[in-house]
Amino acid sequence: MEWLETFLKQYRGAVLVVSHDRYFLDAVVEQVLELEQGRLNSYQGNYSEYAVKKAQAEAAAQKAYALQEARIARLVAYIDRYRAGIKARQARGRETQLAKMLKLEKPRERSQVKLRFDPGGSSGNQVLLVKDLTFGYEGKPLFSNLHLELWQGDRVALVGANGTGKTTLLKLLLGQLQAPTGSVSFGARVKWAYFAQEGETLKSNNTVLQELLADADLTLEEARSHLARFLFRGDDLDKKVGTLSGGERSRLALAKLILTKANLLILDEPTNHLDMETRQVLEDALAGYEGTLFFVSHDRYFINQVANQVWELEQGRLHPYLGDYDYYRWKKEEIKKRQSQDNPETKKQTRTVKEPRAAKKKEKKPDPQVFEERIMEVEAKLEELAAALGDEALYNDGEKVKRIQAEYQELERELAGLYESWEKAMEAH
Repeated sequence: MEWLETFLKQYRGAVLVVSHDRYFLDAVVEQVLELEQGRLNSYQGNYSEYAVKKAQAEAAAQKAYALQEARIARLVAYIDRYRAGIKARQARGRETQLAKMLKLEKPRERSQVKLRFDPGGSSGNQVLLVKDLTFGYEGKPLFSNLHLELWQGDRVALVGANGTGKTTLLKLLLGQLQAPTGSVSFGARVKWAYFAQEGETLKSNNTVLQELLADADLTLEEARSHLARFLFRGDDLDKKVGTLSGGERSRLALAKLILTKANLLILDEPTNHLDMETRQVLEDALAGYEGTLFFVSHDRYFINQVANQVWELEQGRLHPYLGDYDYYRWKKEEIKKRQSQDNPETKKQTRTVKEPRAAKKKEKKPDPQVFEERIMEVEAKLEELAAALGDEALYNDGEKVKRIQAEYQELERELAGLYESWEKAMEAH
């Protein structure tokens, strides 16, 4: 997606794109066309500007409608009062005004999905442990000796290029695929629930109502009320699942997911097919969720709002980054720069090739605030780990002690690098 953004920014022709990716739209577009209730509305600017202008337009429409309704009420009251009295002539004049008035259409009240995830009971501290997992297709390995651990409260986004095996990994965790070697074990009191990318777990021959009731202990009235929260009303309940649009299938899958009361949610591209408003509702619901999250997503904005870790699956290995998507991208660039500086060939070229001064471009100064925010996050995490290491009960679990000590040391190294980068940024400013 980032490659496409760069390409389209440099492209000199016209571009018409359909997308729900907010970062992409902010980076690329200069005009937003919104199709709503059979009308095409135009807004100048990128997506963020469109969102502000749309909110302002809706507020203005609501105010104009309310003012007109108040004026109509005053005219009607005057006409009714003086229709047969000494002010009958004035009353008829007001009737003429009322007849000629161009009535404003009542602004549509937006129907919005209502979401709240209840994790039910709490799981044990270790939620998931995967050891030495190996898997591939037709002799081509996807993973080899893969290891991962999920802990209570982790909110992990799994990212990687298409074809690296992200969805395959989720299916291996859930037992939908079997690995020739390795083990997958869930922790104590873990109750998981899965959101499939294309709604594959839904049965096409069921109606919407039947699909919900198939796995839910609800009365008919409770089921109807629950589905209404996901915008399924009236005849919608009798639609066959196989006839639903992508967005409707996603809403139905979410309606079922929310009833599981799982303390581990495993989600495969949960924002696919959802409109902007429903994405926002889902983000807010997951931000308030107190269980553990492990999800695959290409939606960078969504990852930034929901995840506290990003794991990149690359060449059969997992690379963890302890932060949101922006931190992951920044850290990747830092690693790339460091590797470039340590490369003997790069150093040789730097010594032998000198560019003329006129060709040098002014480098963008790094923003100290970026480093300050991450420093605060790392220091807070170090305090949390230090408190954990000070708990005597911890030392009953040798593996956990090693894991926390290793994480503490890694964060200390990162903090030292962050302070060095922050000092350089301050000097540059």
